[in-house]
Amino acid sequence: MLTDTQRQKIIEFAKERVSENDSFHDIEHVMRAADATVLLSVAEHADQDICWTAAMLHDICKREQGDHAEAGAKLAEKFLLGIGMDKEFSARVRDAIHFHNKDFDSSAPLEQQVLWDSDKLYIATPDGFRKRLLPYWVMKKGRKEGIETAIYEYYFYKARFHTKTAVKEAARHSAEMERYLVALKSEE
Repeated sequence: MLTDTQRQKIIEFAKERVSENDSFHDIEHVMRAADATVLLSVAEHADQDICWTAAMLHDICKREQGDHAEAGAKLAEKFLLGIGMDKEFSARVRDAIHFHNKDFDSSAPLEQQVLWDSDKLYIATPDGFRKRLLPYWVMKKGRKEGIETAIYEYYFYKARFHTKTAVKEAARHSAEMERYLVALKSEE
C-alpha cells in the first residue's frame, strides 16, 4: 500500500516533527515503536502499513500543549492525504494515533491496539524501564516520587496490553522486572 517514496516522506516528516520533543519521545522512541508495530502486526494479523505509519507519526505533536494525540492525529491525517494516501488509510491512521494515549475496549480496531501496545512495550522490559520510564519520572518528579510513579506506570501498562503478543512479551520479562523492582524499592 505504501510506496517507497511515501515511506521516506513519512520518515522525514516524523524526524522533523519529533526533533524538538524531549529525549524520551525522540526519533529513537518513534523508530522503536514502529519496529514493534511491525512485529505485533504480523503476529496479530493487523495491517502492517497502517500500524507502521501510525507508530512513525504518533508523537508528532508531543512538544505541544494539550492532548498531543488529538493534535497529532489531525496533523497526521492532513499530512497523509497530502502525500497521496487515500481517505480510508489516513482515517485509520488518525484513529490509531488519537487513541494511543487513551483507554479503549477490546472491540477497538486491531491497528489501534497494536499501536497502543507498541508505544508502551519497551518500558515493560528491564532495559526500557531503566533507560526510559524510570529516568523520565525521576527527572519530572524527583527520585522518591519518580520511582513510585515509574513503578505504578509499569504495572498500569503491563495490565492493559491489548494484544496477545504484547501480553506474552511483557510476561517474558516479568521475573527479571520483579527482581529489579524489589531491588529498586529497597533503595528508597
